Amino acid sequence: MMRAAQLFEGAHDFASFAANGGKRESTVRHIFSCQLKSAGHRLTLTVEGNGFLHHMVRNMAGTLLELGSGLMTWDEFQALFERRDRTLAGFTAPARGLILLRVRY
Repeated sequence: MMRAAQLFEGAHDFASFAANGGKRESTVRHIFSCQLKSAGHRLTLTVEGNGFLHHMVRNMAGTLLELGSGLMTWDEFQALFERRDRTLAGFTAPARGLILLRVRY
């Protein structure tokens, strides 16, 4: 899961991680940093980027959890950027615990 979180870094098409519906000009976003840390029974996902799609980070978290639990293979995970299909990614993690730390301009 930690290795997979690093694959989110860089400029990618995050269509597979956007909420269904709604029209967008582009689903490409640049993620500067994506780190998953473990402390006891707690996982912390920290994502820094130039912008986010609706539910993007929650869908990223759910996908990482499905990968870690064996519900998704490494190859399926890697293909999500090319497939651009929300139905192939993991579940939407609950908003509970989601924190926006800062916005920079």
